Amino acid sequence: MATSLLSSVVPDDWTLEILKKSIKHFYFRVLPGEKKILISCPVTADRTVVDKAIQDRTGWLQKQVHLARSRPPQPVFFYETGETHFYKGSPHHLTLKEVRGSMRCALFGEEEIVLSVKPGTTPEKRKLLLENWYRDRLIDTAGRMVNRWAPAVGVRVNEIRVRKMKTRWGSCNIKAARIWLNLDLILLPPVFLEYVLVHEMVHLLERYHNKRFYAHMDRLVPGWPDLKKNLDQTCFR
Repeated sequence: MATSLLSSVVPDDWTLEILKKSIKHFYFRVLPGEKKILISCPVTADRTVVDKAIQDRTGWLQKQVHLARSRPPQPVFFYETGETHFYKGSPHHLTLKEVRGSMRCALFGEEEIVLSVKPGTTPEKRKLLLENWYRDRLIDTAGRMVNRWAPAVGVRVNEIRVRKMKTRWGSCNIKAARIWLNLDLILLPPVFLEYVLVHEMVHLLERYHNKRFYAHMDRLVPGWPDLKKNLDQTCFR
């Protein structure tokens, strides 16, 4: 489908996937880690409609693929002493410490993350330990931000949850007033987490990305377009 239109967009080593869903609009995602362009479209969209949507977004797709291909490859981690891992936008030195007691992860000073693990702990378990620590820190930081922003936005958030996401920085369950956050947000400067939180909180006022939604965003976070642009250029792990 739309092969001729995408011949100048999809590199030879990339793939294209088109998914039909029960949605009203088209959604385009560029997944650098998987070298894939993912297009979600309404189940009622025929080939002509899909071709037109792709044609309208060809320039954007070309730009996103170019940015993805020009980025350096993501590092491979073994979660050992000497690696550099980011936390709230700053690089931190990782130190592995063997202990006989319970395993834990903690900050040491302002530039070091210490993983205290039992001898023989596998890299996979060390990774899980670090990610669980990241998750706890993200929920704690986001919770304090939500408490600060809720009166200004005029909404109540019942719950914050965290998961790994391949294509989104956040999402919102409007009925449950529940916000989901991408775990990778804890790696970035807190201003991006704040933007994503406010964005999802505004969805509790306005479900769709329409004039009312953007008016709320302009009022609450005047510089949000620049934040969105920078996030759009950030790789997911």
